[in-house]
Amino acid sequence: MNIIPPNGYNAALYLRLSRDEDAKQESNSITNQRQILTDYATQQGFRIAGEYVDDGVSGTSFDRPGFQQMLGDITEKKINMVIVKDLSRLGREYIGTGQYIEQIFPRMGVRFIAIGDRYDSLLDDEPSADMMPMYNFFNEFHAKQTSRKTRATKKSLAKAGKFQGSKPPFGYVRDPQDKYHLLVDPEAAEVVRCIFHLACDGLGYKAIARNLRDRGYPNPNAYVNAKDPEHHARSDYWKQPHDWHATSIKTLLHNPTYLGKIVSGRRRTRSFKDNQIIHMPEEDWIVVENTHEAIIDQRTWDLAHEKLKVRKRCDNHGAKMFAGLVKCADCGYALAYTKNGGNPYYQCSQYNVKGKAYCTSHYIRYDEIYDAVLHDIRRRAKAAAGMDKQLLRSLKREATGLLGKKLKQAEKDFKAIDARITELDTVIGKLYEDSALNRISPDRFDTLLQKYENEQTELKKKHVEVQKELAEQQKRQSESDQFMEMISAYTDITQLNASLLNELIHSIEVGSIRMEDGVRRRSIRIKYRQFCYVEVYTQEFDWLMAFEKDLAAEKSVAKQVAV
Repeated sequence: MNIIPPNGYNAALYLRLSRDEDAKQESNSITNQRQILTDYATQQGFRIAGEYVDDGVSGTSFDRPGFQQMLGDITEKKINMVIVKDLSRLGREYIGTGQYIEQIFPRMGVRFIAIGDRYDSLLDDEPSADMMPMYNFFNEFHAKQTSRKTRATKKSLAKAGKFQGSKPPFGYVRDPQDKYHLLVDPEAAEVVRCIFHLACDGLGYKAIARNLRDRGYPNPNAYVNAKDPEHHARSDYWKQPHDWHATSIKTLLHNPTYLGKIVSGRRRTRSFKDNQIIHMPEEDWIVVENTHEAIIDQRTWDLAHEKLKVRKRCDNHGAKMFAGLVKCADCGYALAYTKNGGNPYYQCSQYNVKGKAYCTSHYIRYDEIYDAVLHDIRRRAKAAAGMDKQLLRSLKREATGLLGKKLKQAEKDFKAIDARITELDTVIGKLYEDSALNRISPDRFDTLLQKYENEQTELKKKHVEVQKELAEQQKRQSESDQFMEMISAYTDITQLNASLLNELIHSIEVGSIRMEDGVRRRSIRIKYRQFCYVEVYTQEFDWLMAFEKDLAAEKSVAKQVAV
């Protein structure tokens, strides 16, 4: 029981409203609470020492600004009474709320009053005090039920492809006719496309941020504030309109909303009482395609993320344009760039580090790779532009044949795994039947059941993998014509750059030099994006002779036209 202090009570009025009950401005409920508490303290003759408000804060945790400030003033002896509208305003966490009321407040000499529940710690012998633990229990129960309902509602909206974010991603605006639908903001969308294209060119997060600052593009906060001056009224960040940060670029580049889909369930809190964020596995995400207009196509997204993985630096005028592309055909390691006496070359990085016991040198000059790739791109560009109809048919046949075989094999594997999974369902069902009729011993049943269930689990994993492979092969087969249209734009190129290489080429695999009939040969396998593998078998300088032959033919045609 609290003892009445000789100097009377200095009362703290504590007001709280959870985020589920509030809007942006101070709510009417807070206003009502203030009126009730003030009237009560005045009527009882308590001196009001302070008002502490947590507006839009959950009661399932006591880590609240207003509550913590009140505890500080209690510790400094400024307050010896706490008044709330009802017990749920103090908290909706059963154990914690009870500890404050029955242990912490009494130990600190604080009288606690909950007006609506008729609880007064000074009168803890009254029957109403016996109901206090029950009130706290039901307050927590209410919070748990509310949390369940909220999660169920959000999950339902997620499955329907509704956008539930507090604000649309940069590049979109909320549809005025439907708050769950996004519309493209044309002006901001152009900046988003620029960011993805810079990533496709091989720039990293910091380099993209510098590029945007140099171009004078406003950052998202500054852009929003220009449209709505009150939006960031309390922040100074928008006052530096061109101050882009790498973290903002990273967040933007990894937001799948720009593909025209809504991805929900990537994160969740541990429970309604614990706000620790848990990152969910990808298979548990809720993905709904085609919910709104896309700003970025899938090809641009894939290319940008592939370039971000290798973290390559962009340099259109040097050997770094091949960074992340040139691989050893035998061990798969990257070929390391070296400049020796002004003559740059590439060499297997595993050979450099571990020696010839692990791989061979795979030495190749920078100009060899440069000219071989340039020649092959021009050759294919001419074919795609219709300058060599026979070669065009050959290239398409090459792609269709290779992809067709892979697609056929993937379909065959998928059907076989699917059939075996169905077969195992029947076998396991029969096994339970045999066990129920005592046709097999319990030990034999357990052994066989474990065996079949393990096989089924592995097959289901493989089933998912093959399904992904099947989708990938179908996608690549449908994109071969798109590749031919894209490469045809490079018929007359005379030099390479990072942007061009990143758009067309996935990797360049360099084989080791070998002797055949007294001639030094090597293989250069160029993997073009969305198309196929191309193996360019070269004699030393043979590719150069072919290149010069093509160039001579072009000059001859030009001369005839001039005449």
